[in-house]
Amino acid sequence: METDKAGGRYQDPRLTRLTLGEVATKWHATLDVKPKTHASYTGHLAAWVMPYFAATKVVDVTPATVRAFGKAVIDADRSPATRNGAVAVLHLVLGFAVERRIIRVDPATRLGLSHEDE
Repeated sequence: METDKAGGRYQDPRLTRLTLGEVATKWHATLDVKPKTHASYTGHLAAWVMPYFAATKVVDVTPATVRAFGKAVIDADRSPATRNGAVAVLHLVLGFAVERRIIRVDPATRLGLSHEDE
């Protein structure tokens, strides 16, 4: 454990219990962006990310669950642009979780989601 702490790989076990909803709420409170961007992020968070992931532990989010999330947005008859926006907000929340050492890697990184309907 001491080696993990020295190498920056240590994860506080208490943080691994946090849900994505809890982390997203903390992330949202830290936003310092233009009003239009804030409104867009808030919309994607409220409409897509929170309903799908709010109760999910952040450590349980995987690339497969992110892909399933993107597919769920498309399956709800939304455009690829809406899907991409929702996944981008999820990616920002997960990046925040990485910065806070809640998770080690952002599972939404480089998924290669198509720009066309799936």
